[in-house]
Amino acid sequence: MGTTSPTTLFPAVIFAAWFCGIGPSILSVFVALLGARLLFVQPVHSFSVPDTPQSVAILAFLLASALIVAMGEMNRRNNEVLRGAQKELETRVEQRTAELDKANQGLRDLTARLLHFQDEERRRICPLWEPTFSASRKRLLPWRTAKPWSTT
Repeated sequence: MGTTSPTTLFPAVIFAAWFCGIGPSILSVFVALLGARLLFVQPVHSFSVPDTPQSVAILAFLLASALIVAMGEMNRRNNEVLRGAQKELETRVEQRTAELDKANQGLRDLTARLLHFQDEERRRICPLWEPTFSASRKRLLPWRTAKPWSTT
């Protein structure tokens, strides 16, 4: 394209392909090509018919830009698929965490009831052992400080 190499226009095309999508990428290709043709190719400020080397350079720029745009679009679509999969996995993790919390709460309640029944049975069998077993119960279940059998 005269004195200006079309490779200097690729960063604009790459940026548009990577971050903006297919429409802005195609627009950036044509704006870059039009601006280069109008401002840098002899005769300057003219849309005269390009000669053979200029036509080859324009065609090479268009083909390379098409490849860049296609690769950018594929990358953008892959990223969207990955974001969707990540959101799905986060949802599944939240569901599993809720299920585990519910199961853990059930286990805590069951443990508390079993210890309560164990304490009652030990108290029934031997009332003198009750203070020892109440202390062990408080160690095993610190969140249960009240005695379930007490009336106060």
